[in-house]
Amino acid sequence: MNYLRLFYLTTILTLVYIPSHAQNFVIKTESDFGKSVIFADGMRSLDDPGYTYTKLDEQQLVIKYQTFLSFTDNKDEGLRDDMILQVGGRISKYYSPLLHSADSALHTGGQQMTLRNNLFSKANPVFINDCYYTDLSSGTLTFVCRFVTEDYEYTETLAPIDWTISDDTKLVCGHECRKAIGKFRGRTYEAWFTEDIPSSVGPWKLRGLPGAILFAEDADGLCRFEAISVTYTPDIIEKTEYPYFKITRKEYATMLKQYFKTPGRFRSMHMSMAPGIKVIPAAKETPLRSIVILEKD
Repeated sequence: MNYLRLFYLTTILTLVYIPSHAQNFVIKTESDFGKSVIFADGMRSLDDPGYTYTKLDEQQLVIKYQTFLSFTDNKDEGLRDDMILQVGGRISKYYSPLLHSADSALHTGGQQMTLRNNLFSKANPVFINDCYYTDLSSGTLTFVCRFVTEDYEYTETLAPIDWTISDDTKLVCGHECRKAIGKFRGRTYEAWFTEDIPSSVGPWKLRGLPGAILFAEDADGLCRFEAISVTYTPDIIEKTEYPYFKITRKEYATMLKQYFKTPGRFRSMHMSMAPGIKVIPAAKETPLRSIVILEKD
């Protein structure tokens, strides 16, 4: 069984065996893995998903990107997912399009568990849980994710990227783009942006050019974001309200590294706090293939 299937299976088993009579509660702990929180809502009913959304902005534009993040041992192999950038007048949101579908199936339970299993079989354990909200005027970014069975959040202010724009041009997703080179947290990125879309947005944490970034990759080939569709569809930009546990960006990076280093022990610590669950890791375990942490500082 490969590590992706193992991740899906253990996550699904955890949700299935939480007893339906459990009361609402929050458990917070400190450990060598960092801060932790477990939340259970007792599977209230199929009509009550157990969470709410907050409307942040009106969607004006949607860009879909093929996203790649490499493994540390081979930059030609890694995690892939199709990601969505929603752009509003004040807020942008970058996330996996499977995220809300998986959330809905997770919280309704019952027959929706089959749907959720299918969704996770098509996604990656890192990307599907990552969601980035950026205030377009201030540059303040809020990151939220579900890691194993828990929900985390950190907020930071993104420093402006000092881009150098060249005269080189090429077509990306049907739009004429110009080339720019910039450094962000220890890595150099080549970005292609279009002034056809006069909004200073881009995938992940890349932004700050006089037009939307439709293609970007780092100089070492460790990540790549390529737009495959641009649509102007009215909708809302929303944020799911969970009992997020506040951490820092560096604490999240530490947890991610620890998970890939000792996945069984990590899951054991987190899952065994849920009611009715006890996970005992093997005495010896093989590390998972680690993904690259793009931000060096």
